[in-house]
Amino acid sequence: MKKLALALYRALLRLYPLNAGLTPLSFNSVTDWMLSDLRGPVHASMRDGLVIETDPHDHDGRVLFLFGSCDFKVTTAVTSMLSEGDVLLDIGANHGTIGLAARHSVGGTGEVHLFEPQPHLADILETAVASAGVERVFVHRLALFDRDDELTMHRAPQHSGRGTLIDRTDAPEFDTMITVTARETGPYLADLLRGRRFGAKLDVEGAEAAVLPGLFAQPNLAFCVFEGVGQQADLFALFTQQGFVIYGLNRHPVRFGLTRIDRVADMKRFHDFAAVPRDQIEGGGKTAVGRAIARYAR
Repeated sequence: MKKLALALYRALLRLYPLNAGLTPLSFNSVTDWMLSDLRGPVHASMRDGLVIETDPHDHDGRVLFLFGSCDFKVTTAVTSMLSEGDVLLDIGANHGTIGLAARHSVGGTGEVHLFEPQPHLADILETAVASAGVERVFVHRLALFDRDDELTMHRAPQHSGRGTLIDRTDAPEFDTMITVTARETGPYLADLLRGRRFGAKLDVEGAEAAVLPGLFAQPNLAFCVFEGVGQQADLFALFTQQGFVIYGLNRHPVRFGLTRIDRVADMKRFHDFAAVPRDQIEGGGKTAVGRAIARYAR
């Protein structure tokens, strides 16, 4: 009975990629019951068929297992701003669904780089990439930071997406600690990018200020899609001082859209954001970023 109910529920959830509401649909008494007999890893299939092993009792693992993605609106933002031949940096890749989806946008001449310092997640990414025979997708088993070091990551149990290099000993829910490798962002990316046009997805749970200066130091940064909960004033200042325009990713369940943000107070309405250099907007439809802004901005 549970297996049949779960199969039907997953099929229903995959009918349309929702931009909001994934968490409440994944965590409730009904889904807890349907998943209660599952032990150990399960195989989750992305919407393009690529298979990723995951834990259905991990927050991000369950969302992926049920929906085929961890976040559709962020995926749409990233993939719509990329062109053939671009490089995508998925910084804080987790299960890698955003970066792996982006491989279709950068094509056979572009590259996707997945940065994930948590060993078990890096193992999952390497297995998924190797099993699918995916080319030009590279896994980096490290965190980007403001220095080369071995650092302590604080993580909430059963929530692989809430791992941070910021000291969270003051927060009881971050009671899992692991040692991870960090590399200084600027020099590491300079060797990797070699001046090529690139975009970034940044989800580093409070460590953005340690990563962004190294990103800004690289030429040809076309966009940065980032999570912005808890430090919106700092992030607004960091991006706007570099000449970026910030857009909030609308949380409408089925209609993707971007809302321009000109005041830091307006950021409180959103969870995720896209920052775009002003010249990319002024270029209009000449670039993928300009076309995405013209199509989705409201």
